[in-house]
Amino acid sequence: MNDSGYYVFVVSNQAGVARGYYTEDDVHAFFRHLRDALRTDGAWIDDFRYCPDHPEGTVERYRKASDWRKPGPGMILDLIKHWPIEEKRSFLIGDKPSDLGAAAAAGLPGYLYRDGALLDLIRSILATQPKSPACGPAPA
Repeated sequence: MNDSGYYVFVVSNQAGVARGYYTEDDVHAFFRHLRDALRTDGAWIDDFRYCPDHPEGTVERYRKASDWRKPGPGMILDLIKHWPIEEKRSFLIGDKPSDLGAAAAAGLPGYLYRDGALLDLIRSILATQPKSPACGPAPA
């Protein structure tokens, strides 16, 4: 995705925070680890959004409904607001129906990843996309 000129974002429900299994600091540490691991291969994630809330959470602060929680579009819409992305060329790949629901609610196509090589799915999606650059350069 990076080599094809796309921004790469992660949007992730993190109900484990609301359930007290781990903290937001743990989520940030995981994202840093992921970013560092990808960097060793010359890849990157441009930005992360996550939702720690869940209506049935055990941690009071996070026990609530949120449009950031997929299938709500909040995380995606926030990225659209803060990044100069071309919505016509944007899409979401997810492994749950709620991911596809979030994509649809944000007006983007969604693709379900079940198993096999993720790269094969990405290549098949990119083959259907317009060829002009979608995004911008790698972060500094």
